[in-house]
Amino acid sequence: MSEDQFKMISVLMETVATKMSGFEERFDKMDARFDRMDARLDRMDERFDKMDERFDKMDARFDRMDARFDRMDARFDRMDERFDKMDERIDKIDDRLSVLESEVGLVKYGLNSVESRLYKVESRLGNVDSRLGNVELGLVDIRTWIDNKEMLN
Repeated sequence: MSEDQFKMISVLMETVATKMSGFEERFDKMDARFDRMDARLDRMDERFDKMDERFDKMDARFDRMDARFDRMDARFDRMDERFDKMDERIDKIDDRLSVLESEVGLVKYGLNSVESRLYKVESRLGNVDSRLGNVELGLVDIRTWIDNKEMLN
């Protein structure tokens, strides 16, 4: 090999070595960047874990809320049934009240009839009372006559 070739190869090797040393620095920087990225990703993983926990808690809360809403729906259904029963009962009471109102009207009419008859009975009793008074007077007269006859004998 000639000396010129040797120099050229030496220069070339130095150039390659210089460039490689530049690559090594770049690789070192890239390693440092990757380390920082790993650290950042680890922090992000922690944050995602916390977010997952929060989502799990929210899911649990939603499940509890769903259960509460289901219980409330069941209560509302029972209340609807009760209101339906109450409506039926009120309808029955309304029907009974209508019957009672008509019966009260009949009783009222009957009481008016009884009242007029009682007035008639009262006037007849007054007549009977006066006749009894006459009978009593007659009995007093008879007793007096009997007493007088007994004295004579």
